[in-house]
Amino acid sequence: MAIAGLTSSSWDTTVALVAPVPKFLALIRAGRGLSHSDRGGGQGGMTIAHTWPGWVATGLLWFLAVEFMLGAVTKFWSGPTLFGPAYSVKFPDWGWPAWFRFVVGAIEGACALLLAVPYHEARFLGSAVLILVLTGAVVTHIVNHHGPRESFAAPVHLVIMAIIALATWPAHWTDVFAPGRWS
Repeated sequence: MAIAGLTSSSWDTTVALVAPVPKFLALIRAGRGLSHSDRGGGQGGMTIAHTWPGWVATGLLWFLAVEFMLGAVTKFWSGPTLFGPAYSVKFPDWGWPAWFRFVVGAIEGACALLLAVPYHEARFLGSAVLILVLTGAVVTHIVNHHGPRESFAAPVHLVIMAIIALATWPAHWTDVFAPGRWS
């Protein structure tokens, strides 16, 4: 299948499916990107992961992983956080039981670790689960009529996680759960 000069590899198919995703965000699939020979700059071997766009994509993933890990840790604090009152107070105010913050925090922490793992399937799984969590956060902010200052982060992170999930989409969904895939 050749679309606009693309070969039939799974990476090219993925790029064709997620064409609206900006190229620099699609480089999250660093390591399967263009080589120097593909760009006419040499005899290949060096992938985009070793160039500045690959480093930017990896840096973005690590930044998001640290950000979500910090968010996960603050869900377990009993006192005020860097972001305002304690989540033990916020969750009941939002209509959720206070213990639910531990569930959300544990999921956020696990997904943060998955975003930092260099396997595309792990990054896909982490971003896909975070899409579910962030959808709940966006709905919670909408239902509780929060202003833009309080509810800005959840939809922005939801869009970012959707882009990461599209960019790291496995060739087949069973690849994520294939035995021995992560060893």
